[in-house]
Amino acid sequence: MSLDYITLAVESDEKTDIKRTVSCGGKSVTQKISARELLKLDYFADELQKYTQAKIIILENDLSSAPSTGIIILCQISGDLPGNLATYYPDLPSSMTQRIMLMSGFGRNEKTINWVNTYGFVGSIDDTTYSRWVNDLPNLPMIYGLTTVAEKIGALRSHRFGNYCHFGPPSSDFLSTLIEYLEAYHELILSPSSKFTVPKVDPRWPTIWEIVYERKDSRDLRGVDLSGCDLDGGYFESANLQDANLSYSNLVRAHFEQANLQNINLSHSNLEDALLQGADLCGANLIEANLSGVFLQKADLRKANLAGAWLGEAILRDTNIDDTTNLDERWRLVWRIVNQIQKDKNLYGVNLSYGILADTDLRYYNLCGAVLDEANLARASLFGSDLRRALLTKTYLAQANLSTVDLSQAKLRFTNLDMADLTDANLTDAILSDVYLTGANLTGANLTGAYLGYASLHGANLTETKLSGITLNKVKYDLQTKWPVGFNPEKAGAILEVDE
Repeated sequence: MSLDYITLAVESDEKTDIKRTVSCGGKSVTQKISARELLKLDYFADELQKYTQAKIIILENDLSSAPSTGIIILCQISGDLPGNLATYYPDLPSSMTQRIMLMSGFGRNEKTINWVNTYGFVGSIDDTTYSRWVNDLPNLPMIYGLTTVAEKIGALRSHRFGNYCHFGPPSSDFLSTLIEYLEAYHELILSPSSKFTVPKVDPRWPTIWEIVYERKDSRDLRGVDLSGCDLDGGYFESANLQDANLSYSNLVRAHFEQANLQNINLSHSNLEDALLQGADLCGANLIEANLSGVFLQKADLRKANLAGAWLGEAILRDTNIDDTTNLDERWRLVWRIVNQIQKDKNLYGVNLSYGILADTDLRYYNLCGAVLDEANLARASLFGSDLRRALLTKTYLAQANLSTVDLSQAKLRFTNLDMADLTDANLTDAILSDVYLTGANLTGANLTGAYLGYASLHGANLTETKLSGITLNKVKYDLQTKWPVGFNPEKAGAILEVDE
């Protein structure tokens, strides 16, 4: 079966002065595209014509003059067309099968192919091979297609992703392979006995496109169902999403500042590093949501359900939480501490790992045996606190006030103590392997029996520090490091680093 039409669509480029008028179906389409892209498209069309008797039609980003039958190949150059064009052109006949080959970054100003939607054929092209392909036809690095069609033309090389197969780079003839594939696919689709149906287009795609690629405030998305969608970096600032369903969606780095999220369903969604400052989340369903690193300042979480939600590294300062908020006790405690609501200072053995506790007042707290791994305590005041046997792996304590703190037998691995104040601190028998103590003040501290293997002590002040029985294996220091009078750091295993 031969193809009736092959349509090549190109996005206009307003920065050029080259215009081109194409007649089709009694209509004229005037294009303004760059000379470079125009030559690529013309060359591709000419080469394609050699392999098929199908009529070659070049269109701009408008299908109004497209033929009513046949195969359409959309070669998108500038990356501004929506992915699923059937959602924008619902009147297209069902016999018209659409192909989308993205040749640029699809709205993100990138030069690589990072997203494709297909009904049966995908060309996967990176920047280097794309340049080689358009300038030196006919080599394309790979073709993906339906297994059924690939087997029909004998092109199957290896299975990929279940429904699709990769039948490899043609050794010398991409175009003929492409035409064979399209003809076989066309025949399969139109065959009366065929049980194969074209996958349906997700009708939500226009909304998804606008959210991800168009920065628009105050969208009205009340009650919208966007569950299970990829909305990475989506823009919802000041939007109304009351009663919306975004469960199981990818919302990494999404913008929800000042948004109305009352009674929204965000259960099992990934909101890592999302911006939720000032958002109204009253009554929201956040069950088992990933809220790692989210910004929740001034957000309202009253009556919200966060059962099983992960709030590691989340900013909870000035967040509105009350007794109606269903929040795991671990994160409620972090919230109480950073907002100075916690009155009971006896927190023996509590788990505060991954909590953002920067700039908090923790003076005279009992944190003996507490788990503070990967918590952020930058600039926090822990003056006089009990941290015996505490776990502080990868904890961030830069510029923290740890003077007179009891850290005996505590485990500090890869902990950042740069510029921290540890004057008169008790660090006997503590493990401080691979810690960062650049510029730290350890005057008068007791490090008897401590292990400081591979630590960094550049510019640290250890004047009058007790170092008997200490292990300084591969510890690095410089000429600005101050040691107790008479102490030989190199004999203890430390390494002097001198800037050349």
